[in-house]
Amino acid sequence: MPYPLRIDSADCLQNVGLRGIAGRPVFPTALEIRYFLSLLARQARRQRVRVVDYAILTNHVHLLLWSMTGEISLVMQWVEALFVRRFNVTLGRKGALFERRFYSNRIDDPRHLRNLIRYFAFNPVQAGLTPHPSRYPWCGAFGILRGSVPAWQTLRFHTPFLENGLSQGKSLAEAWDQAFGKPLSEQERLALEATLRDPVPGELEWRNLLARATPAARQKLRQAAWRADGRPAAPAVVHRHEAMRFLQSRRTWLPEPPRTTSRGPRPDPGTSAIAGVLRDLAGVSYADLSRLLRISDKTAVKRYREHRNAMLGDNPYSMAWFELARRVLDSCGLDKDYPTTPDTLS
Repeated sequence: MPYPLRIDSADCLQNVGLRGIAGRPVFPTALEIRYFLSLLARQARRQRVRVVDYAILTNHVHLLLWSMTGEISLVMQWVEALFVRRFNVTLGRKGALFERRFYSNRIDDPRHLRNLIRYFAFNPVQAGLTPHPSRYPWCGAFGILRGSVPAWQTLRFHTPFLENGLSQGKSLAEAWDQAFGKPLSEQERLALEATLRDPVPGELEWRNLLARATPAARQKLRQAAWRADGRPAAPAVVHRHEAMRFLQSRRTWLPEPPRTTSRGPRPDPGTSAIAGVLRDLAGVSYADLSRLLRISDKTAVKRYREHRNAMLGDNPYSMAWFELARRVLDSCGLDKDYPTTPDTLS
């Protein structure tokens, strides 16, 4: 079943949103948020869109865009492509970042528009990121309440709601607070959130299937998604480059897990032990592991699985690997609290 066609035309108002795949953070720091806003500002300077309101949270973004030329799809495609490319290069990951195509809904009802502006302003408050919109710099209300509206943001669609307060001699911040300063009720919020997404083809069938799955099956799906997304295997105990520097100087005596088949000497001896150190101690992802060891992603996964399987029993490899781990931690000044039995990592 295909996605529904977008309804877009010149000089129309669009509610646009993006959400990170599997709910992962897509704006972990202020640098990513600033870069995303700079991309929107470039499109505003080209007179293709203007930002009416916005709210950027850790794993999703809400935008209220004035589509000036009816090219909302081209604008968002350009913004997404540049943002994802930089994000992946910076963090050394691959693949999709957002869960699906951006959703968009045309806004024609003034009451719906007012509720959207209120929702955007208080969404960070509801998420526990700030006590008030005036203290959260990544939402459209912040600039209005602080009296520093950026050049790429327009108040054209706010004006009808602000006229009453401004006519009474109130400041812009006071007029905004009078028009939009009350959070949505629970009923209003739920009704509004139901309109914030396009129906996803097959989503209902997938949710019903997932609901019938066992907890173990759901956990396995989550782990598969983490591996595909390049999520680190464990919290980093040592820095990856310090660990690699030590391992490269000791490569001649790295332990090797027992092999199930005999096909001659391994072309990359010691790689399984290095993969274990980098994943379990430095917390690197499979993507980073393949880059550091200069092997393919498939080989990186295979070598780490060989290490984990060998660590399940009391054998020469596991004992030698724990001695190696202690030496790595000792070289980084952290040789105090690491476990000494394989059971703790199984």
